[in-house]
Amino acid sequence: MLMACAEQPEFDLHKVSAHLQLAFVNFFSGNLETSLTLSKAAHRLYQHERSGPLAARYGQDPGPTAYAQASLTAWQLGQVDLALEYARTAWTLPQEHDDPFTQAAGGVYLTLVHIARREREKARQVAEQTLALCEHQSFVAWGNQAKVAYGWTLADGSATTAEGLAMMQEGLGQLAQVGSAIGAPMFVSLLVEALMVAVMHEVA
Repeated sequence: MLMACAEQPEFDLHKVSAHLQLAFVNFFSGNLETSLTLSKAAHRLYQHERSGPLAARYGQDPGPTAYAQASLTAWQLGQVDLALEYARTAWTLPQEHDDPFTQAAGGVYLTLVHIARREREKARQVAEQTLALCEHQSFVAWGNQAKVAYGWTLADGSATTAEGLAMMQEGLGQLAQVGSAIGAPMFVSLLVEALMVAVMHEVA
């Protein structure tokens, strides 16, 4: 139905968003190949001059968001270099158009890809920048996701581990308070991993 509506001439502007939403649905349904195909279609259709203004309606620019979604999908499919390329685009493209909310989303996705690649220092740098951006702009959901990710980078068994665990628990708690459940299993798994590291190093 969504794609059929987007095919109508009067809704042509919304084709990128239609492909993006279907990419989300297929990702969370486990249809990864289909999700990535839809994200790539959104990439091809995207022109900021036409689709960018939709950020005012949807909250995020659908073009960079499609790159963000594709980054996690590509990672799940084992396309690790492509995942990083997509995530970097999701982070940098909104900066070019002065779109802090979409940039915050891209920062979270890029951090998660760096975490998945076990690039802790790179993840820390992006997470720190994203968290600062979110705190400045009062972006609650993305800010608390960035807080969880940043906390993970600190919980490495060193002296910053306790601080990192506290940040992760605070971020997860605040996400629960505002009812933000998307991605919760991923962030909880990061906390479990961090707790295991803390126990191994006896710093919990």
